[in-house]
Amino acid sequence: MSDGSVDGRFVGNTVQNYRIDGARVLSNNTYFADNDILDCYDVDDNHDDGIQSYSVTDEGVGTGVVKNVIIRGNVIIASTDPGNPLAGNPQGIGCFDGFFENWTVENNLIVSSTWHGISLYGLRDSAILNNSVIDQDPDNDPSPWIMIHAHKDERPSTNSIAANNIVSNTVSISGNNVSESNNYRIGKSNYILVYSLFSDPDNNDYSLQDNLTTRSSLIDQGEYMADYYSSEYDLLNSPRDGFPDLGAYEFSQ
Repeated sequence: MSDGSVDGRFVGNTVQNYRIDGARVLSNNTYFADNDILDCYDVDDNHDDGIQSYSVTDEGVGTGVVKNVIIRGNVIIASTDPGNPLAGNPQGIGCFDGFFENWTVENNLIVSSTWHGISLYGLRDSAILNNSVIDQDPDNDPSPWIMIHAHKDERPSTNSIAANNIVSNTVSISGNNVSESNNYRIGKSNYILVYSLFSDPDNNDYSLQDNLTTRSSLIDQGEYMADYYSSEYDLLNSPRDGFPDLGAYEFSQ
């Protein structure tokens, strides 16, 4: 799907000081891009999400398909003030009641301290590309992952890929013709490496530093996914070259 063949657009908005979910993407043919979703508040027992989706029919939740969705260039930060006593800890992009078909999840920055950084249960013909999924509290568990999982009714995900991502925890995949490649795992409780890789984590700047570590592991280490709808630009609309950097940000001098 190209970003021109959509029925609905949600672009360039700020959602701040929320509970439950920052946004829900429930319709087919949706372009959800360049939004900031900030400052979840922990005021109840709900499992909050920055972005949530689920399918629904007359037979209930998880019985349909949400098709043709692009989620690109969004910034999800659990809390801009982690010391706030009501600071929440939302899942980043949590999609647990598929199926989700022909999705591109790309160039998003997710900063939180929970398991589900990007999780899609029941994914078909889709790609998770060039996202940065970062633990906001890297000294402690839990730590966010990227996951392609079977539908809750155990039907497998199919024909999907997770590639060129930076993630604090793991990339976990399962299904038929489901793969992962060129992903960089920071590792749980690796506070020192976080400060080596990124420009200014204390101020939520996760652009890449220029040093031996980033040049050997992140810069020019990706692959342009010609078989998938892959953006030629990063989260800041800087152009990517033939060998894109890993994560949401392309390094620039």
